[in-house]
Amino acid sequence: MLSQYRQEIYESFEERSDIGMNLGDALSSASQVESPVSMSESPLFQRKFSAVYDFLEHGRINVFRLRRIQYKNQPATAETLASYEVYALDCSDDPHPKAETLPDRTYSKKGEGEPTLIGHRYSFLVRVTSWRPSWCMPQDIERVKSETTDSHVGAEQVKRLDSQSRSLKVVVADSLYCNYIFLGIFLCLHTIYALVRVRHNQVLYEEPEIKVEKKAGRPAIHGSKFKPAAPNRPPDRQEETTLLGQKIRLQAWHNLHFYKLPFLVGLLLCVEFLKADNTPRFKRPLQLFWTGSYSVSLIELTRCTFGALPLNTCFASSNNIWGFVPVALQTQRPASVGYGVVPLPIPNYCSCDRRSPRSDRLGSLNTSSITRLC
Repeated sequence: MLSQYRQEIYESFEERSDIGMNLGDALSSASQVESPVSMSESPLFQRKFSAVYDFLEHGRINVFRLRRIQYKNQPATAETLASYEVYALDCSDDPHPKAETLPDRTYSKKGEGEPTLIGHRYSFLVRVTSWRPSWCMPQDIERVKSETTDSHVGAEQVKRLDSQSRSLKVVVADSLYCNYIFLGIFLCLHTIYALVRVRHNQVLYEEPEIKVEKKAGRPAIHGSKFKPAAPNRPPDRQEETTLLGQKIRLQAWHNLHFYKLPFLVGLLLCVEFLKADNTPRFKRPLQLFWTGSYSVSLIELTRCTFGALPLNTCFASSNNIWGFVPVALQTQRPASVGYGVVPLPIPNYCSCDRRSPRSDRLGSLNTSSITRLC
C-alpha cells in the first residue's frame, strides 16, 4: 500500500519528479529544517546540492491531483463522529521579521499582550486520524495572503474538501472561524458540517414566532436574543459525565442562529467543568456551535472538540520540525511555487503524522490545559 501511495505521489509531479521524491524523503526524515540546501546532506537525497534549487525553480506538481491522493489514502481506522469524518482547521504563523525582501509579508497578533509576528501565515486542514494519542493527516495547506483572511482561505479549503466525496464530514475550528464569512459556506454544502467554538460574549437569536395573522411588511427572520453567558430559557438537553478524567456538565439549546446567518440554524453546546462539589471549575464554560444533526450525542461533540485540541500545538510546532514553511520562505520565492511543490506531500509519504508533544498525556489532561481552551 505504501509503495502504491508513493507511486501516486511520484506521478503527481509534472516536472522534476525524481528530485521531488528525494527532497520529500529528506524532509520527512529531518528533525529540523534550517535551510533548503541542508536537505542535500541527507542520505536520502541522492543528488548534488544544486538539485534542491533546481527543483524549487522548475519543479511542478498537480495540486488538485495531490489532494485527491491525500483523501483517497486516508487510514481506514481514522476517527469518526457518529459516521462523520472528522477534520480540524487552524492557522499557523511562520515569523520572519528580518526577511525584509520576503514577498507579501503580513503582520499577525494572536491576542492582547502577545507580540506582533511578521512573516507568512498558513491555513491547515487536516484529517484527525487518532485522538489518543493525537495524530493527523494533512489534506490541504494554503498560505493566507495579505489581501485575504483566515476565514476566506478556510472556507475555500472546506469547499474543496466537499468536492472529494459524498461522505459526511465535520470540520472542527476555533472561535476565529465563528463568523459569517466562514460559516456562510455551510448553507450550500450538503456533506460537511461545522463545529466551532463560540466566544463568551457572542449573541445568538431564537427562531421567529410563526404568526397566523397576516401583516404588512417583511416577515421577521429573528426571534428574541439568546446570550450564552446568561441563557433566558432551560436547555433542551442536559447531561453529566466524565471526560479525560474531568467531570463535566453538558447543556444544549436547539434552533439558534447568528444575526448575519438567519438560515443557518444549529445547536449551542455549553461544556462546564465541575469540581467535586459540582460547582464550576472555571469562570467561563466552553461554548460550541454545531450545524449538524441534533441526534449526535453531546459527549461525542465534546470528545471531538478535545480530540482536536492537541492539533493546535501540532500546527504551531510544524514550522520548525517538519519544514512545511521554511522551504518556501527561505528561498524567497512566491508561495505558488514553493508551497505547491514542496510542503503538501512531504509529511504524508510514510503516513508521517506529527505527534503532539503533549499527546501522550491526553488521558490525564491537566487543569491548565483546559483553562487555555476555555
